[in-house]
Amino acid sequence: MRALIIAAGEGRRLGHLHSPKPLTPLLGRPILERIILTAKSVGVTHFTIVVGFKGDAIRRALGDGGRLSVKIDYVVNENWRYGNGTSVYSARDAFGEEAFILLMADHLFDPYILAELIEKEEKDRCTLCVDFNLENHEASLRDDTKVLVENGMVKEIGKDLVHFNGIDTGIFLMTPRIFDALEESLEKGKYSLTDGNRLLAARGLLYTRDIGDRFWVDIDDLESLRRAESALQRGIIVGY
Repeated sequence: MRALIIAAGEGRRLGHLHSPKPLTPLLGRPILERIILTAKSVGVTHFTIVVGFKGDAIRRALGDGGRLSVKIDYVVNENWRYGNGTSVYSARDAFGEEAFILLMADHLFDPYILAELIEKEEKDRCTLCVDFNLENHEASLRDDTKVLVENGMVKEIGKDLVHFNGIDTGIFLMTPRIFDALEESLEKGKYSLTDGNRLLAARGLLYTRDIGDRFWVDIDDLESLRRAESALQRGIIVGY
């Protein structure tokens, strides 16, 4: 199974430390490189990376993936400023009818989350890994994408939800249905991945997987960068 990684945004909140954000050093290794190696550890060896802002720097840093013993190809999203939904949609032709893993270029995670997603989920349906441990996200809850899950299905999703019981980890198993949903949302002037996922959820097409107590972090600011460093140092996640 291939992985699609979204690495096109500007990442302004960490821009004062490093730009582009996916190449921000995390204990000596770029965040994006750590994500690739984490996925590689559970058998994913072919990656398509969507680039936009300072995409040439990312391509120079990672090349074709040979240095990491993986294969990397790239899709350029000229419309990256509009939102991350445009980045996912720009990879439509690269995947065709193929199911794939969807990852964010700034979300670091325990590899077991991905291993279980690949091993145990049905490959013909879209599935989001959800963190139900809300107490672990009190500091970042305002900026997190929240989900309301009922009977294993996403019922509602968005940053501004009032009623919710989980957090979107940014780790997905996707089918081409996401491209159809994004096409529809883009035509309506809605450009985020969440907009596409909202359409899937409304049609009963977005399933969930509980990550339990597994660690993950959205590296969005200096505090979350420090959390990621601490998790690596303490062995909570593997230090690839």
